[in-house]
Amino acid sequence: MAIAAKPLKNNRLSIETGFGYSYIQQPLTIVVEGTTAPVFENIGIGSQSNTNYGLKDDIDSFDASNGVVTEYFQALKLHYIRVPVRLRYQISSRISMMIGMESAILLRSDSKYTSGCLL
Repeated sequence: MAIAAKPLKNNRLSIETGFGYSYIQQPLTIVVEGTTAPVFENIGIGSQSNTNYGLKDDIDSFDASNGVVTEYFQALKLHYIRVPVRLRYQISSRISMMIGMESAILLRSDSKYTSGCLL
């Protein structure tokens, strides 16, 4: 993360801001209950992206009256730009306090189950 600091009127007080990039990857489980369920091809996690996990590709629908619940697995890959804004107070040469916030903007998601990405 790249951070820039600007001292304020008092040399002990400064404001910091910057930007950074984050990549988050985690397993995504989708539980389907209902009269029909979508069919997904090549559902997998990470390096096993072509593993089917025992699901049949040729099933078109599931009957909810029989109490069938189906789980699908996929890797959720999220790309973020982070923008922090902090206020720092230098108490001594070795001790400081900070307060602030950080916003993250979702740039891209490799999953078709997320929306609202910029790219």
